[in-house]
Amino acid sequence: MKQFLLLLMLLGGFTAFAQGTVTGVVTDPELGGPLPGANVVETGTSNGAVTDFNGNFSLQVSGNSGSIDISFLGFVDQTVSFTLTNGSADLGTVTMTADA
Repeated sequence: MKQFLLLLMLLGGFTAFAQGTVTGVVTDPELGGPLPGANVVETGTSNGAVTDFNGNFSLQVSGNSGSIDISFLGFVDQTVSFTLTNGSADLGTVTMTADA
């Protein structure tokens, strides 16, 4: 019985650490296309990803809502908020702004 209760408590704790996926595309407004190699980081963590050749990213996040920071040399850093729906959030296209 004790082992069953311990297992039940452990399994219940895992739901508190629910993860989801945030996806999107980072673009360069001057070239009108994707921005490969941009850094995408969950705000306040070291959890991150890099955009692929087509500017796409997919990042596993630790909470149901929060924000991500997107950066690339020569562009102003962007912070974008998200809320997961059914374990995922698609941010669509994030257009960077050239740094003056």
